[in-house]
Amino acid sequence: TTASRATPPQRGPSIAVLPFADMSAARDQEYFCDGMAEELITALSKIDGLAVASRTSAFRFKGETPDLKKIADALNVTAVLEGGVRRAGSQMRITVRLTQAADGFQLWSERFDRDAGDIFAVQDEIARTVVEALRVKLTGPISTLVRRPTDDLEAYSLYLQGRFQWNRRTSADVRLALELFEKAIARDAAFAQAYVGAADAWLMLALYGGAPVGEAMERARAHAEGALLLLPGLAEAEATLGSIHGLHDWDWPAAAASFQRAVERSPGYSTAHQWRGMHEFLPLGRFDEAEASLRKALALDPLSMAVKASLGFVLYLSGKHDEGVAVLQAAIAADPSFTLTHVFLGHLLLDQGRAIAAYAEFETARRLSPADPQPLAGLIAAQARMDNLAAAKVLAEELDALDRVQPVSLVLKGLVREALGDRAGALDVLEQAFEERVPELTWAAVRPSFRALRTEPRFRDILSRMHLDHVQARG
Repeated sequence: TTASRATPPQRGPSIAVLPFADMSAARDQEYFCDGMAEELITALSKIDGLAVASRTSAFRFKGETPDLKKIADALNVTAVLEGGVRRAGSQMRITVRLTQAADGFQLWSERFDRDAGDIFAVQDEIARTVVEALRVKLTGPISTLVRRPTDDLEAYSLYLQGRFQWNRRTSADVRLALELFEKAIARDAAFAQAYVGAADAWLMLALYGGAPVGEAMERARAHAEGALLLLPGLAEAEATLGSIHGLHDWDWPAAAASFQRAVERSPGYSTAHQWRGMHEFLPLGRFDEAEASLRKALALDPLSMAVKASLGFVLYLSGKHDEGVAVLQAAIAADPSFTLTHVFLGHLLLDQGRAIAAYAEFETARRLSPADPQPLAGLIAAQARMDNLAAAKVLAEELDALDRVQPVSLVLKGLVREALGDRAGALDVLEQAFEERVPELTWAAVRPSFRALRTEPRFRDILSRMHLDHVQARG
């Protein structure tokens, strides 16, 4: 039952795909509903001339009664796609509605009563109709927007469940996601997207301290390369591989090549732009390019707190302190509960000589995340900057106690030792971080926290071995 069409607004075609509602009797298909929306976001993001709000931003409205005008304004899009799924055994009913944001006019609606095996054809039909309804000017013919990634529907279901868990981003959830991705691969060894899922899970475990860095990065690499053997040019795999080259290998030409392929293949994939800015451009001191990448990511994903925090961090390291403060304070106003924005703002304020204000931000961050060592390290640095060395050392003992429960990053330890005036100890720890290839060391050349170490031969040697000795810091 197709509704009438209308001419979309004069602004460039843009769309937000909201998470589909679970209309099944048991309400046990949330992962499938989220997966439907994600697959459509991925497919539509590959269309030149169509701006698509990223998953993080679109999913911020999950569970709310949709006010489409409010959503469209927040995401800066001209149209919104919403839908629902009802599954019973192998049968499914999918309803979709495409609405013009400016006036609430329904551009298109459809109901699909299909067998579960037709899911990919339904996704392709939805994507094609969206492109047609929004009058997107295609640069060339496109045979298929949504390709069948696997013939094994159980493998596909396992993959969707894995992505659902991965998006929760805790170490426990990421480990569960990894198990689900591996089960999907076991059922279909040619399922490229499942390999990417496993690669992303290993990458997150490396970054979150959920597994030894070396082992996790190598497993991430193997899965990403496996995905590319199965599906050359897969943007998600290229972006993951680019991050491994940057954060672990410190192989900057390889990182550049992977990220370039990722953004060319899927220009609407916000994560590729975010990771390129943070994992390639920023470590190399290419601050303007880093900022441009983060702003591109933010345009695609305007509600992402991680992207906002990353942009603030880039502005801070670029020496654009006032802009960085404005970005981070606006992010905190939008969501005061996101720890990292407080941490980054604290370091920026500390670098400006505003130690009391910095201390307040670190305190807030610690209240939000008591088990996170980053706020505690910031508090130590702030106390040391205020010449409260006794208080700083008491906090350092707390950090040591936390380290016995969960390992604290060696780079963070180096930052603390430098703040306490133990330069030799800081260099010892940073050399160990190099040997263990700790990902946070990637930004050592541009972090103001290590400003005093830049003339030290041992520190210069570390940067040289990371191929960063040519980098000119601004902070």
